[in-house]
Amino acid sequence: MSEHAAVKECDIRGPWPEEVDATFFEQAGRNFGATVAGGSFAGFHPATVVVGGDGRASTPALRAALQGGLLAEGVDVFDVVGATPTPALYWIRQVLAAQAVAIVTASHSPPHWNGLKVMNGPLPPTPAEVEALDVAPPPRREAGRRHAIGNVVDTYVAARIAPFAAAGLPGLEVVVDPGGGCMAGVASRAFRELGAAVDALHDELDPAFRQRHPDCAVPKHLAELAARVPAVGAAMGVAFDGDGDRLAVIDDRGRYVPAEKVAMLLVEGPLAVRPGDVVVLDIKASMQLERAVARRGGIPVRMKSGHAYMKRAVIERGAVLGSEVSGHLFFGALSGIDDPLHAALALARWQAGGDVPLSARVDALPTFHLSPDLRLRIADAEIDALLDSLPARFPDADVERIDGVRLVWPDGWLLARHSITEAACTLRFEGADADALATIGKRFVAGYPALAAALDAAMAKS
Repeated sequence: MSEHAAVKECDIRGPWPEEVDATFFEQAGRNFGATVAGGSFAGFHPATVVVGGDGRASTPALRAALQGGLLAEGVDVFDVVGATPTPALYWIRQVLAAQAVAIVTASHSPPHWNGLKVMNGPLPPTPAEVEALDVAPPPRREAGRRHAIGNVVDTYVAARIAPFAAAGLPGLEVVVDPGGGCMAGVASRAFRELGAAVDALHDELDPAFRQRHPDCAVPKHLAELAARVPAVGAAMGVAFDGDGDRLAVIDDRGRYVPAEKVAMLLVEGPLAVRPGDVVVLDIKASMQLERAVARRGGIPVRMKSGHAYMKRAVIERGAVLGSEVSGHLFFGALSGIDDPLHAALALARWQAGGDVPLSARVDALPTFHLSPDLRLRIADAEIDALLDSLPARFPDADVERIDGVRLVWPDGWLLARHSITEAACTLRFEGADADALATIGKRFVAGYPALAAALDAAMAKS
């Protein structure tokens, strides 16, 4: 793996300018440009890259450096002008049939961070392909050409509302919170054009995210939205992250709906999963989501966490849906794009078409008995030893090695894996009921008494 701290398994992300700066992005652009120029894929225009980015203060300079590197390798750049939601950039890339896309964004990360997401050809990058962005760049080639692309948001919104235009959302009251990110002025517009009554929070682009953290997967970041929904009598609230590719939902009673329950609502409602449909699930997702898919005859397939891993699995397996615990929702009908606006509109249309409150639908779902991610602060060697010993320590469990080690019993499971963001072991477990959850936790401690203190510390922080 690259020694550069900003190079992650699925993308590049880190503080600006300490870990990501113009020099690094020019180098990444040249490396990615050389890769794009060196190969082609059926159905894509060769040596073409769509470039866009979010609204962070550092994005324009990093975009310019990235484009300079791409153009130096002889590829043609379609430069999408202005801050643009990540799903809209993936969508316009499909429309243009460009070979690749490069997006300057730190997604849900803190305001002073920035990063880069890339995709070349039909599939997301592997960790090795991300790492290849951080090497000595190749000799320079001939110069490429830049083409400015405007009005992407208008056409993107039109495309996203089209499936719901016949019935619309007349009279539905919804609170929309883009948090000052790329969905500012975009999601609210889509809802209004479908006839919904929209109350919008933080609906102007804010490069500094002064009013709300860009991570919408943390319930405390949505306290204002959670209070606003019942205060105005709205049917639901929807929130988006910094680059607009994650969704969070608040029900009519002001309660945060966990990502897995949002996916369960889609499976049982607007998506209407049918027998034989494949649904890709985050390795960390609740067994209740897995069971909801199976009840409808669908085929649940677990996958390693990370948007690139999830998107690749959705595309390769022809899945109808992919659900990541962080709030990414990938749709087979959109060629694997993780588009929270599509998900939000689908849920809203389902609500507008009936008289059952969203809170009642949520309450009808099974109760989760699931731990949060528990980070054990132990050395890499200790983590490796733990992962190696788990199957022998618990011989009565089925063993999965999709990501770390997952032990599965009839009444629950336990997952241990290396954290991809820090030096720690991530532990998560679930039981069919409260007693089963407690039993699995106690069995782990009994098997590894030396880790009891680390587990207690992780529980105290969760």
